[in-house]
Amino acid sequence: MLDGTTKAIVVCEDINSAVRYYYVFCKYCKTKGYDFKPLIAFSGEKMDDNGGFKSEVKING
Repeated sequence: MLDGTTKAIVVCEDINSAVRYYYVFCKYCKTKGYDFKPLIAFSGEKMDDNGGFKSEVKING
């Protein structure tokens, strides 16, 4: 109906929530066979559970 031009944004309370949603959306898109993937956006870097840092550039590729 929208001819493939739909976009959406999910606003989260913190970076950890945004990262969790991102990976869930990636998994969902992969299981559905979509030919696109979500993007994540946040400022700065976030330390992950393994002591490394995540940034939107590292996550989005």
